[in-house]
Amino acid sequence: MKSGIKFSAIIIAAGYSSRMGNFKPLLQFGEKTALELLVETYIQCGINNIVVVLGYKSEDVMKKLSHLKVQWVVNKNFEVGMYSSIKAGVMKIQDDSKGFFLNPVDVPLIKTSTIESLKLEYSKGKKDIIYPVFNGKRGHPPLISSVYMKYIQEDVSNNGLKNLLGSYAERAAEVDVIDWGIIKDMDTPSDYEELKEYFNLRYVPSTDECSAIWNKYELPLDIIEHCKAVADVACNIGKTLLKKGYSIDLNKIKSAALLHDIGRIEKDHAKVGAKILRSLEYNDIADIVEEHMDINLNMQYSDITEKEIVYLADKLVLDKNIVSLEKRFKKSLDKYGNNPEVLRKIKLRFENCKVIIDKIINTTGEEFHYEVET
Repeated sequence: MKSGIKFSAIIIAAGYSSRMGNFKPLLQFGEKTALELLVETYIQCGINNIVVVLGYKSEDVMKKLSHLKVQWVVNKNFEVGMYSSIKAGVMKIQDDSKGFFLNPVDVPLIKTSTIESLKLEYSKGKKDIIYPVFNGKRGHPPLISSVYMKYIQEDVSNNGLKNLLGSYAERAAEVDVIDWGIIKDMDTPSDYEELKEYFNLRYVPSTDECSAIWNKYELPLDIIEHCKAVADVACNIGKTLLKKGYSIDLNKIKSAALLHDIGRIEKDHAKVGAKILRSLEYNDIADIVEEHMDINLNMQYSDITEKEIVYLADKLVLDKNIVSLEKRFKKSLDKYGNNPEVLRKIKLRFENCKVIIDKIINTTGEEFHYEVET
């Protein structure tokens, strides 16, 4: 978002990580550390004044991550608690910064779309403390006006930032985001393992994230029920292929099926849905959703894609009921039979479904069944 407003970010990485057992800033996610991931996220959002507050093992961090384009600040009083590190951080925020994000390093998997949503809300000028919310729960990072830097520095209560900002609740706003990462920290080894799993799937929305997307875009209940039924059919097709040794991504299939009609109340809903999902960084899912109505079919019989499975599953579900292809398309033919162009598309969709079914039969060596398992 190019709002012309300059923001900063404070990343708190000063604690002992005692419950974790390993030092949090240097924990690996793929080829990068938690601290590297956070810094890169903010840079991608156009935030260049990044202050990293260190304490425990400060020299180790600066030596290992000296390539990061950040301002290092060592809080010699880090043992006192996080609030002391926050105070150390705000002292280094540039004077022309209108606000700052506050991000503990143990909440490392924040999406750029979340940062952009907070910036957008701040730019409206109505509130000056902006909290991200996922499924009704506040998370990190809040975006805080630089006005509060003075209050933080002068606060001698040591009751913490939460209590201080609570005194200005009327000046705060919440923004719903599709980002499970904002509410998931890593205090323990099991938290870290859970976050690593999420890291590998962060661009494929979880069931909870799909539900949050439905809510955000106010998807009607009947369409949600249809999406759930399509997901059941698609996942069962995927499971059958997996059992036969065929490589298919069941997570992508489920997410795309649950979200294939996210733009359903709009004209050209497949493209609308794809646009929504790309704005949320779910590009692979958007590609599947974009072709769930009219697909560019891969005619290689040895290659079945997630896109084809979701396409077929959608055609096997009428409202929320599993039906035969003949019944599914009869309704469309009865409705649009007098429109030659629409009729041509309907017949092509029917033929595409038959091709996909033939490919599945060819791959599994079995008759095609699409009943949902109970």
